[in-house]
Amino acid sequence: MERKLSTNRYIAAFFITLIVFSLGFIIGIFVDKLRANYVTSVLDQQKVESDSLQLQYLYLITQNITENCPAIKSILNSNLKSLEKSLGRLTNYKDRALYKLEEFDLNRRQYALEEIKYWTLSDKIKLSCNEDFVRVLFFFTADCDECDSQGFILDYYKKVLQDKLLIFSFDSRLAEQEPLVKTLLFQFNITQYPALIIENKKFEGLKEKEDIKNIICPYYKEKSEIC
Repeated sequence: MERKLSTNRYIAAFFITLIVFSLGFIIGIFVDKLRANYVTSVLDQQKVESDSLQLQYLYLITQNITENCPAIKSILNSNLKSLEKSLGRLTNYKDRALYKLEEFDLNRRQYALEEIKYWTLSDKIKLSCNEDFVRVLFFFTADCDECDSQGFILDYYKKVLQDKLLIFSFDSRLAEQEPLVKTLLFQFNITQYPALIIENKKFEGLKEKEDIKNIICPYYKEKSEIC
């Protein structure tokens, strides 16, 4: 009788564990789905904002753009900060996802397209408004040992220079899904990672903190404390 009760307890414990595990898995999938939908909504809003900024620019160049340059620059910086926040949410989603969702890949593509759009627009604003900022395209890949170090160095200069340094980051693996990323890699002939395009000049391999300073400082009209 005791053996039968013990066996029943083991069976009951097994089914309880199975139920708890299944509930946890189902809840995890549900939370992942909510997180994916949230990131999608943030990026959709970002797309509307970037389209709005582009239309504002197109409208203003038909007027007197120089009078409106401060407003355009302010809007650009605000939208870039918003895009940066959405990257944080996207990265957070990736790190916590229980399994790979199709929405995540779509979000990554959409984020990359928004970055390219802002990079293109920032070039027009820099020329039209004679703005004093430096633009950097940062290409990295998952199997690159030095890419994280390059990212940390760029983060340091972003914190120091803030709006005077615009950084756009691209995972090269996106080239398999997004033709425009593939076009950028081909255009700049990226063959080694990390790779930086600083004001349309290519630099491949890890660039240390001093290297970055020596590259970007000559572009500034007003020298900051780091230069």
